[in-house]
Amino acid sequence: MSFYTELKRRGVLQAGIAYTVLMWLLIQVADILLSAFDAPAVAMQGLIVLSLAGFPITLILAWVFDLTPQGIQKTGADTPAAAGTLFPGKSVNYAIIGFLAAAVVLFALDKFLWQTSLDTDGNPEITLAVLPFDNMSGDEANQPFTTGIHDDLLTQLSRIRAFKTISRTSVLQYEDTLLAIPDIADQLGATTILEGSVQRSENRIRINAQLIEAKPDTHLWAETYDRQLTAANIFAIQSEISRSIANALKMTLSPTEQATLDQVPTRSLAAYDAYTQARAKADSTAGGDLEEAVLQYMEATRLDPGFAAAWAGLCEVRLFQYRKNSDNLLFQSAESACKKALDLDSNRVEVHIALANLYRTNGDYSQAEASLQQAQFAKAEQALENALDLDDRMVDTRIELGLVYASQGRVQEAESELLKIAEANPDDWAIQAALFSLYYEYSDQNEHYEKAAHHAENVTLLRPDLASAWNNLGSAKYMLSQYGNAANAWQKSMEIEPNRTGYTNSGLAYYNAGQYKKAAQMQRRATELAPNDHRVWGRLADAIRLEGGQEALTLEYYQKANDLAGKQLLINEQDWRTIQMQALYIAHSGQKEDAIALAEKAMTLADRRPVSLFNAALTYLEYGDIETCLELLRESVAKDESYRQLVATDPDLVAISAAEKL
Repeated sequence: MSFYTELKRRGVLQAGIAYTVLMWLLIQVADILLSAFDAPAVAMQGLIVLSLAGFPITLILAWVFDLTPQGIQKTGADTPAAAGTLFPGKSVNYAIIGFLAAAVVLFALDKFLWQTSLDTDGNPEITLAVLPFDNMSGDEANQPFTTGIHDDLLTQLSRIRAFKTISRTSVLQYEDTLLAIPDIADQLGATTILEGSVQRSENRIRINAQLIEAKPDTHLWAETYDRQLTAANIFAIQSEISRSIANALKMTLSPTEQATLDQVPTRSLAAYDAYTQARAKADSTAGGDLEEAVLQYMEATRLDPGFAAAWAGLCEVRLFQYRKNSDNLLFQSAESACKKALDLDSNRVEVHIALANLYRTNGDYSQAEASLQQAQFAKAEQALENALDLDDRMVDTRIELGLVYASQGRVQEAESELLKIAEANPDDWAIQAALFSLYYEYSDQNEHYEKAAHHAENVTLLRPDLASAWNNLGSAKYMLSQYGNAANAWQKSMEIEPNRTGYTNSGLAYYNAGQYKKAAQMQRRATELAPNDHRVWGRLADAIRLEGGQEALTLEYYQKANDLAGKQLLINEQDWRTIQMQALYIAHSGQKEDAIALAEKAMTLADRRPVSLFNAALTYLEYGDIETCLELLRESVAKDESYRQLVATDPDLVAISAAEKL
């Protein structure tokens, strides 16, 4: 008799198979039940060890003994195969088949009914929210440092493709919150929460971090890092936290992700301090804080000229200032900082986002097909493609991409991109601000001003401290002919921060109401805040022209507005919004042919958008061409009904609009 035959005779093979299937089934059930009751990991580990230890014991017992109706008896050499046993051969086979069937059912349930949702790579879908870190230093002056560490860690984690991270602006609302972790997770749509604290002393830094599974609110990992306070240690701790989170979530980092985590942006602690201070100031977007942000970014680059992220930050702030004040020197400063950042580190996402912002500004509002414009926008898209290669999930990148699409006239693509990220990050005010810009500046679809007002109002709810949010809301309400609401919003913006937009828009409202003296007062305040902005000088000239008795001063202001507009066109010669205003400035200066040519050029570049038609009508009106003026006004109203009210209230158009019943 062969050894194999003897194993079968004694039922060892059947017992081994039955034991294996039974233990596998038991472990699967235990995995589900132990998780449901929050059992520690050691419980499952102990069960697996016992199962493995029991396997050889089961085989030995099956060789030596039989289980019979008379009890356990030793298997004799002459005992027939399975004879007299409680579980004869066929019964054991049936039992094995039953166990296998149960295993298949359990596998199917686990695979198709109980399975956690998977991402595109087949991994469990995990959404991580990194809550603002607590400043445990006992000094409010260390808050920017704490915030900076939180921001950098969030940026690092967002580059790990295995899980999604909730955007920074969405989690900021939970600073100092009393909400429970499961409630925060529900509101953010997060599966996992990271919370922590930073304590800084004279020469030490301590960072506590803990990873929590939102449901059922259990700790997955926690660690305390106590190190000497150096820039290298700060980034090393961030990398260690990122790796520990990936390990706790059973994620494997790619070589590229590993290399990214090992990067040290600066080894100067003083430069890093200045950088975190700059970011805190830039986040407020207030005028005085922006100046302080510039100084701190410049200090960071002075302390460490190789700090690419600081150069990129300087570029972004300078671009923001340029959009507020239209000073060409600000754009040149931004351009220089962006190029420096790119030369230093072409692998940083912040650098490519800043570059895309720069190129978009260089071609802002232009929809012409001219080769120069296309080249400018191609540069912007290329910069964003590089950013997406490095991190295709960063919200700032997606916002900038949507704005680039909008600037090119690709409104549907822009809307799709921005709405998609807004759905994933409903509490991100920057996305809502971008959607306002899309509907207010670029879209001609039905009810686009209503949509602009909706998103502007969302920004005021999320960031009521931003003057720009209230200015945007006022602008949208004004276009909806809700003049009282517009005035209230602009007044709110100026209470937060005296700003060019609030004063010039209020002046425009007074102008359309026929209160030219008040309009001029508002515009003079605007020129004090933005002396290089052609629009405020042009509107001031409009107000004193209709106020009367100041012809020489009126002409001086129109010429000043024209000169400033010409300088702005050096940045982007296809900027049709500036070109249409330049046409009006020189029209009031008596240069008919040039004014008409510029008005026609602006309409062509703008693809005859309503606002370009409206301003061209004013240009033709200046030279008494009533017929062309009326044709353009009718076309603007036909394309956007909102312009009917503007035509009816504009002081230069009131008479003819009433006569023609536009």
